[in-house]
Amino acid sequence: MPKTKKKRWDPEKESDYQKLKEGIVDLIRTARAKGIPLFERDDLFECQSCGAYEDVLFDGARKIFLKSGRETSHEFILIDKKETSRSISRKIYFKICYQFICGVCGVHQGATFKASFDQ
Repeated sequence: MPKTKKKRWDPEKESDYQKLKEGIVDLIRTARAKGIPLFERDDLFECQSCGAYEDVLFDGARKIFLKSGRETSHEFILIDKKETSRSISRKIYFKICYQFICGVCGVHQGATFKASFDQ
């Protein structure tokens, strides 16, 4: 009996998912246009599914690139941001957790950034 390849779910081909993603993007753009800050961040994201990534150019502009290095107009859609900090033995530990959707492939994922500083 021949093995059948399991089809990978492709959100780009799902119209309902695309409508939901576009709705979220529209809400975020409308809020930004009204001056409402939504989860401001300095961290750069990278999609663990398709390899798209963010970079900051010399002029400070944040751009998104495909894995191939080609620039794209798709954005990472930030859903949630949680920050925590604690002090242990004269060190301060910071942790920021993000939940976001890759604008290129539509996969929901998270990213965590950690840092520590001496007091």
